[in-house]
Amino acid sequence: MSIFCVSLIFAQVPDTLWTKIYGGTSGDYSYSVQQTTDGGYIIFGDTKSFGAGAEDVWLIKTNADGDTIWTRIYGGDSTDVSRSGQQTYDGGYIAAGWTKSFGPVTGVVHIYLLKTDSLGDTLWTKTYDAHSTCYSVQQTADSGYILAGSILIGFYRDIYLIKTDSLGDTLWTRTYGGAMGENTWSVQQNPDGGYIIAGSTESFGAGNFDIWLLKTDANGDTLWTKTYGGASWDYSFLVQQTPDSGYIIVGTTSSFAVGYCDVWLLKTDAYGDTIWTKTYGGAQGDWARSVDQTSDGGYIITGNTNSFGAGYYDIYIIKTDTYGETIWTRTYGGPDYEGSMFVKQTPDHGYIIAGSTSSFGAGNSDIWLLKVEPDTSGIVERRTVELYHSLPVVSPNPAKTYFTIQSSRPAQRIEIYNTLGQLIREETLKEGNETQKISLNDIVTGVYFLKIQNETKIIIKKFTVIK
Repeated sequence: MSIFCVSLIFAQVPDTLWTKIYGGTSGDYSYSVQQTTDGGYIIFGDTKSFGAGAEDVWLIKTNADGDTIWTRIYGGDSTDVSRSGQQTYDGGYIAAGWTKSFGPVTGVVHIYLLKTDSLGDTLWTKTYDAHSTCYSVQQTADSGYILAGSILIGFYRDIYLIKTDSLGDTLWTRTYGGAMGENTWSVQQNPDGGYIIAGSTESFGAGNFDIWLLKTDANGDTLWTKTYGGASWDYSFLVQQTPDSGYIIVGTTSSFAVGYCDVWLLKTDAYGDTIWTKTYGGAQGDWARSVDQTSDGGYIITGNTNSFGAGYYDIYIIKTDTYGETIWTRTYGGPDYEGSMFVKQTPDHGYIIAGSTSSFGAGNSDIWLLKVEPDTSGIVERRTVELYHSLPVVSPNPAKTYFTIQSSRPAQRIEIYNTLGQLIREETLKEGNETQKISLNDIVTGVYFLKIQNETKIIIKKFTVIK
């Protein structure tokens, strides 16, 4: 029987370079951040601390160190929010969300699109359709915009797609849905001019809510759809096309979770057929909001966790390899609630993370921007195929209080490492065809690497502990 002989190099989790907090005495939240052409950042969020209404759109422009250059507030006397945005080809900014201050129908939400110049001064605004909300906007190749969200149709919401020209005037709209409720948080234009949409559906699939992936042509007409999920609820929050023309989807699953819910990462081919899926989390609630493919072919995921960290919920960062295997994880937070809505790898191979904090800052919730240093960490595997007459069997996996190793190789030694590369256990195994029980009583919930070795061979196995 052939196996892999593996040597491992553990490197450190990248450190935080700096963090910045923005806000007042009330609630302030960020939903997206982008590095701008000058090396600084633009943050898209909402503020209840400043502005004219109950809640206003808030744009914050910073330098490369997160120091504020300018801020702008947009809105009326009611609620106006931003959920997505980007720097545009002309150096200005586009922000999308919804408004109750403006629009033809008083007191109900309308999709809100706001275009500014490079200093954040308003060039134009548009509202679209009563009872509609927008969670994702992207400038398209023709300098127009694609907006994705939902609209109320009868008693339920459908996914709503709007294509505009460069001035925000509607070119076409499409709705997608069935007899129940649907929503989306992510749209991206494909190189073929069409669009990929990730959302959730109550009308189709196996469960209460399932992830719903839709591929359209350039006119928004459906080419194919796929659902992913189980008997409970499953949501997606972002989709990104990968260099192999497939897709990476990040969301949250209750159907396949260890705890209340887990982070769920799905890799598909170009037609939405599943290549692999991975879940990440512990005994409580773990949510994902954003994913970005990194320069090494892996993925960086952000969200929040109640299973790990210092407080009620903390920001949760997961770095994986190309196949979704965990390289490292990190949490950020204090005793209260923290969450992250967006992560992006920066040109220096570090990461920029946009979130909110209730543990630090001036108010109930403040915008929290975190810059993480360039990532040189990971577990590097050097593999050569050799013959081994008996592959050790490790079970159960996941494990709770113990696992067993059965092997016929003589005098083997094991070492257990956490995802930071820290050695936390070492033992010598018995000789012969015996099963040795390894206690996990002092090992907390998490992902670990088991190194089994004798004089000439090393085998690495990944396992999960769930308490």
